[in-house]
Amino acid sequence: MTPIPAFEMGVWNAWILMLPVMLTIPFYLLIGKRRGPSPPRELNASKIEKTITFSLTSLDFLAMIYSVFLPLKLWTPWFYVGFPVALLGIIGIIMGSVNWATTPPDAPVSGGLYHYTRHPFYIAYVLILLGVGIATASWLFLLYCVVYVVGISSYVHTEEEGCLEKYGNTYREYMNRTPRWIGIPRRREWRKGEVDVGEQEQAGPGRITASRVVHWVLLLAALSVTVGLLVIWVLPQWQESEEEPVVSQPSAQVVPTTMWINLYSPASLLDGNPLPVGAVITAYDPGGILCGEFTVVRPGQYGLMPVYADDATTTWDEGAVPGENISLRINGFPARTIPAEIRWTSLGDLLRVDLVATTPPSHPQG
Repeated sequence: MTPIPAFEMGVWNAWILMLPVMLTIPFYLLIGKRRGPSPPRELNASKIEKTITFSLTSLDFLAMIYSVFLPLKLWTPWFYVGFPVALLGIIGIIMGSVNWATTPPDAPVSGGLYHYTRHPFYIAYVLILLGVGIATASWLFLLYCVVYVVGISSYVHTEEEGCLEKYGNTYREYMNRTPRWIGIPRRREWRKGEVDVGEQEQAGPGRITASRVVHWVLLLAALSVTVGLLVIWVLPQWQESEEEPVVSQPSAQVVPTTMWINLYSPASLLDGNPLPVGAVITAYDPGGILCGEFTVVRPGQYGLMPVYADDATTTWDEGAVPGENISLRINGFPARTIPAEIRWTSLGDLLRVDLVATTPPSHPQG
């Protein structure tokens, strides 16, 4: 985890785990129309509640865009911990969507996952955000996860009041037998003609009050400390304990791994002429480890040449790690690359890298 968030477009990025959430947006809009208009309570939400809804929606949109540029920490403890958490959230999103779609429009959703929690979609989305944050070692995603928990917990009262208006006693009975959140003790629910005690006598059930703000600020602090301990101390300590000293590979041969990028060029030059057939292109990581090799079969062209990354599960250094520079040679002579800087990016990326090299003049002995 670094102070500056990663920002690299690639195939194996966080968007893969966020895709199910993106796909449910048009689904819920379509099913929502079939279930009828929103009740008056939701339409007449307070200014603070509307601000919370708008802010979370905007942050959701930004998080989905950012996920396209956020690489997963594949084959690292971060990924092994975060991926199962996100996968559990994805399963919850799918199951909750099926429950929602198969319930008649004139009845509240109460089957499937909704039998155990009144808000399975929110819980599943929190798991996805938490899993993505860990699997990518992104403090931004982890921070947004905490913000989302606080925001949605402050707004969920309004949604439930709207369901009470729409479904009446049917939803009240559902509330009495089903907890709002799994594992969180349920408070006394509202009964007809009653309001909550304290400040809610003026604000009304579910309104944002000073006591609730203090409550969620304290919760935010507790969650921040917990997440901070997890990502700053626990996981790095585990990773260090699992790592062994890295040594150079035992030979000057390319050692294939499960991670690679592909380089190619339709127009590369050696001594001002197109690459000759038989010329050997080699790629090296910053430590001088040979991690890619290709023999030219068509004049002026090479590739696809796989350039391998280091395998974190071994003690050998087989190649580059994401973000490291790659240097290339032609027949053992340093080559100038176009573009000038070549970095190992993400698994499966395809990069055009044109090469220009000159054979040094030979000096006769005597």
